[in-house]
Amino acid sequence: MVDRLITSDPQDWCAFSSCPRPAPPEPSGGSAASNYEGYADKVVATDRNHERVGVSVYGWLGINDFQQLVDASARNPDFCIRFLSEKNHSERQRHVAILSMYGLSIDQHVVFVRNLMKLRDQDLISSEELTSAMVPRLSTMMVLAHYQDEGIQSLLKELEARDDIGPSPKSRIRSILSGDALEERRLFDLECCSVRH
Repeated sequence: MVDRLITSDPQDWCAFSSCPRPAPPEPSGGSAASNYEGYADKVVATDRNHERVGVSVYGWLGINDFQQLVDASARNPDFCIRFLSEKNHSERQRHVAILSMYGLSIDQHVVFVRNLMKLRDQDLISSEELTSAMVPRLSTMMVLAHYQDEGIQSLLKELEARDDIGPSPKSRIRSILSGDALEERRLFDLECCSVRH
């Protein structure tokens, strides 16, 4: 149980009760990225200004620069696609860009991952980058809770059929498609929350 707590997503510990959420962005005075160049600069600056954020992705939550990037990404997901299609960005910058996409709606997420599949077919992103975006690390419950959505079902089946998706992600996909992943998370949340209380 302790091992599961350490490796689980604290954002999703209590899926059906109140859990910590990212701090709302401070007024930016128009500095939020509103065009592609502004977006790309924001990704690079966010990475550079927060180099001390540890390995855990949850270190980004509550950082105003990152939240502004999340907001910009939700307004125009194509900015991230263009950013990832360019080879001049570091692995960490690309990671920050993908991570910031967790605020997308279900429909936006489906379109975003389909576009990533196109980038993968052109060898512009790695298979790891594709699978990391498949189920957003900061909003895992979004995909799990909507596993019956036609768009999510179709997307996951397409991903599962790909030759460049490894056995572990394929197993995860099958678990989501069947609803088992959601049930496991609900049971874990119940155990976790009862232990915490």
